[in-house]
Amino acid sequence: MLIFKPRVKKEEAEKLLSKRGKFLSFRRQTPVRVELVEIPYYFFTLDVSLKSGKTRPFCAALDGILGTFAMVDPEALESEDCDMAFEFCFGLDSDDAKRRIFDECRWELYRRALKDREAYKIKKISEPTMCYYPYWVGYMERKRKWDFAALDAVTGIIQGGPMRRVFIQAFCDKSGKASESSEDQRANALV
Repeated sequence: MLIFKPRVKKEEAEKLLSKRGKFLSFRRQTPVRVELVEIPYYFFTLDVSLKSGKTRPFCAALDGILGTFAMVDPEALESEDCDMAFEFCFGLDSDDAKRRIFDECRWELYRRALKDREAYKIKKISEPTMCYYPYWVGYMERKRKWDFAALDAVTGIIQGGPMRRVFIQAFCDKSGKASESSEDQRANALV
């Protein structure tokens, strides 16, 4: 399985996750714990034609849990093969990812066309490449309640709403499977 190397070190991630924002600066706290989490992703390469007749490549990704879309700069990514077992599994199959990527890319290219005054047309979308993308997750305690914040371990950007839903779903799926397996173990022990 392909995995991307984090560029942001743990100490830098702790600082970035502790940084106070411009608005609601009282909400940020120092994380009690920070860990590296790999989220499953489908990566696609698109060949897009311009109105000048040239073809330009783009790289896009969908997370493998909820299908959240992102355009990606391939030069910022450094990958390696890895044989380890990962915490989170792909919840979205590759056929669904192929169907979603076309619509998501079409709207993103339409938005860019308005901004750049260029006409983009998708010529070809590659087969998905399954891989894992790194994030630093910081866990904070606020008023006796636990919260978390996620930081992109490649770019150093704090993640907001769409990725927060992905993490919540991933954590819930993981804890649900753990509780199911412990219930099965208890049921087998009683038999």
